[in-house]
Amino acid sequence: MIDRTDMNIGLLKSLSTLLTTKSLTQISVNEICKETGLSRRTFYNYFSSKEDFLKNSIFIFLDDVTKILYTDLSFSTPVIVEVLTYLQKNQDITRALALHYPDNLPLIKEYVTDIALCSKKINKQKLKEAYQLPENFALNVYVISIISVVFVWIRTGFHESPEEIATYIKAAVKL
Repeated sequence: MIDRTDMNIGLLKSLSTLLTTKSLTQISVNEICKETGLSRRTFYNYFSSKEDFLKNSIFIFLDDVTKILYTDLSFSTPVIVEVLTYLQKNQDITRALALHYPDNLPLIKEYVTDIALCSKKINKQKLKEAYQLPENFALNVYVISIISVVFVWIRTGFHESPEEIATYIKAAVKL
């Protein structure tokens, strides 16, 4: 039996390879399967469509990020660096999901918001005080600041080190 996580990662790696020459809409399930070495039947045993695969795969990828973040809910610099290192190590998949996943911003924003609210160090009152804004606005500025730094890093090819990006994030979030 195929390990579903390994299969999804393999499919995502294949998709990211194909995205170097084609747009997401131009890539077929058949091409993804051929690149991965899986049969279409195996693919359709797990997913109803390419879109279903993308939806499920982003959650599997984010689960790996969550496991890292939950090792230190104060989100110290070392845990942020570890997450950024994971993203950089898997940059083909990270880039494919960040740049080609349809309507990813609301999903990523919700994810980062949920993670932030789990923090031992961050709460809406602290954000309100730090940003001098109402709680919901402050939380939004905090979340969008993190997302912006990470997305610029992804779009520009991961040139800076995870340590540098962690420093930029810490500077941007005012906490």
